[in-house]
Amino acid sequence: MTESTIQAVTTNAPAADAHPQSEVTRWEAFSLTSMRFFLGGLLRIAGLGGLYRLTRAFGGLEYLINYKRRNKVRKMQSIALDENTPPRVRRKWVCENFMRIRCDKVFYLIFDLLPEEKLAGCFEIVNREILDAALARGNGVCAMTSHIGSGHVIGMLMSFLGYRVSGVRSPKEGAVRRYMQSKWAEKYPDHPPIVMLYTGHFPRPIYRLFKDNFILGSSSDVSKIPDEKMRTIPVKLFGHELEFLLGPLLIAIRCKAAVLQSFTLSSPGFKYRVEFLGPLTDPDAGDESPELLGKVMQTYADNIADYARRYPDHITKR
Repeated sequence: MTESTIQAVTTNAPAADAHPQSEVTRWEAFSLTSMRFFLGGLLRIAGLGGLYRLTRAFGGLEYLINYKRRNKVRKMQSIALDENTPPRVRRKWVCENFMRIRCDKVFYLIFDLLPEEKLAGCFEIVNREILDAALARGNGVCAMTSHIGSGHVIGMLMSFLGYRVSGVRSPKEGAVRRYMQSKWAEKYPDHPPIVMLYTGHFPRPIYRLFKDNFILGSSSDVSKIPDEKMRTIPVKLFGHELEFLLGPLLIAIRCKAAVLQSFTLSSPGFKYRVEFLGPLTDPDAGDESPELLGKVMQTYADNIADYARRYPDHITKR
């Protein structure tokens, strides 16, 4: 998985270094604005439920015609499915992946167009007391995310609820996310800013974010290490030994930030929930021994395996 965030989207957010890909081009802005105009029209005509059903149907059509991606998703899901899983069940999960991802993308483009009361009804935090207790300590929270579900949706919704959210993401940030972050800042200037950092920047901004009691979302389950200088640790996942990134976890331990694990799950009707697990460390211990780090990261990997088996349609990267 990639790590997420370093672009401050408002002036009162902790400063972050600019990135050459942080601006949306005119063509990207025109394309996304046109798509939002079209989807907004469908939303007014069909309502949120109707738009959801139409989007599911379009995702199903994509499943039928995009055989290359269909094979890719099948391979991704095969690591989590039992070898005795019937072919029809495997096909169902692949199709569900297409429909879920299409729905997540459409919702991400239009959710700032929804009335506040309807938007609030689209989101649920499971084990919210764990998150609030961690933030009450005042040293920030490291939310260890993964490539299970569409985490970018949750960042905006948590900002809507008043949480101070940040993340670490690949420098190859998609235009749609950069575009919608700017739209979100315009729509809700009084809400806490979303601070995005890019993988490969100096760690200083992360220390500041924890000091300012932000929630920092970062994925350590990368399929490829972005920089050989980054510190990693081996874990076992689905019987394979992989290298996961250690950077944000180490900084969190040194800052005495709480370390939680989170999963973003999509439900019918453009409903989303984020589930928090943990804490995975004792924030006051300051222990960064190899034994502790190995235990935490293996627990992180085991939880990923558990959710991947339960929600194979949510796997986004092998």
